[in-house]
Amino acid sequence: MSRRTLVLGIGNPLLTDDGAGIHAVNALKKQNLADVEARECVSDFDLLEALNGDYSRIIIVDVIKTGGKPGTVYRAFLSNSSVIFSHHLNLNMINNSDRDVILLAIEAEDIHSFSEKCTPEVERAISEVLNFISELSMEKNQ
Repeated sequence: MSRRTLVLGIGNPLLTDDGAGIHAVNALKKQNLADVEARECVSDFDLLEALNGDYSRIIIVDVIKTGGKPGTVYRAFLSNSSVIFSHHLNLNMINNSDRDVILLAIEAEDIHSFSEKCTPEVERAISEVLNFISELSMEKNQ
């Protein structure tokens, strides 16, 4: 298996904070990190297509609405999980091999209003997510 990392940004870029995953991968593409591929996923079909690649690590960036403080970043390191992801995919479909799967979920404030911009708290969280991915990339390439 290669040492490449796939970062999947999930969401709807027209629904305020729901677009955070998409905005994160678009910013990540500009960083040109070694061995990191960033892809937008706006449907389950995009997600399934992306998962066919040869990656040693998959990072999923999405929003979550739990009632917590907007902009909080939750990190879950998954291994052989039977958790059902918010997009109706069993994470065993993703983690069916020796690859690492990391879920980065940003607590959303507004996922219902139409806007191509995230709320300020979620914008700050996107920066935190990008820093985390960059640090992981540097660790992996040392």
